[in-house]
Amino acid sequence: MNKQFHALCKIHNPFGYVENGKIVETEYSNPHLIIELSWEEFVDKFGLTLKIDSETSISQIQKAYADKHGDQDYGNFYWASGSLGKKQVDKIMDLINEIFDIESFYCYYSLITNFHFDNPEDEVFLTDFEHLKLLINKKKGFSPTMWWDKNLDWMVYTDYDLTSSYVFSEKQLIDRIVGDSQIESFALMVSDFEADFDKNILK
Repeated sequence: MNKQFHALCKIHNPFGYVENGKIVETEYSNPHLIIELSWEEFVDKFGLTLKIDSETSISQIQKAYADKHGDQDYGNFYWASGSLGKKQVDKIMDLINEIFDIESFYCYYSLITNFHFDNPEDEVFLTDFEHLKLLINKKKGFSPTMWWDKNLDWMVYTDYDLTSSYVFSEKQLIDRIVGDSQIESFALMVSDFEADFDKNILK
């Protein structure tokens, strides 16, 4: 992909919830995220003194939690890597469709994401928004590693080892995403992507 995108935003993948030590699954819900909390909501819930912005990392939240509660055991909550939450996917789809009126687009699941399933190999699909929901459900809630339209007007990227996701597009879409209160997102310079990616890798 040699497209030169003009704008970029970073989206924190939400915290999820486990019930009685087991991941809870429902139709078209990320089993990791049956209850979704943004990073800001998580900090508020546990009374942590930490400002959430584009520079915040999971390790900082872990430290703030340990400082407040004496350990890093979140109880039934834990942070998600490698997948957007259902609410985030739905809202991103709505905003993309409002601006670009997409009929179909491509999505890619990497081998490492598919390692959890019966077909551990790279997969690329041509799909639409309604079928993407079914596909995510089939993949036990994991959003695609990458999804994009044929004109490369936009691209959503979620690496398996990342605690945040990225959307590349024109400024109009990025402004809409960053301005939406339902998506915990932050505008970045496209030139800053590689440096931010390195900081975002789950370690």
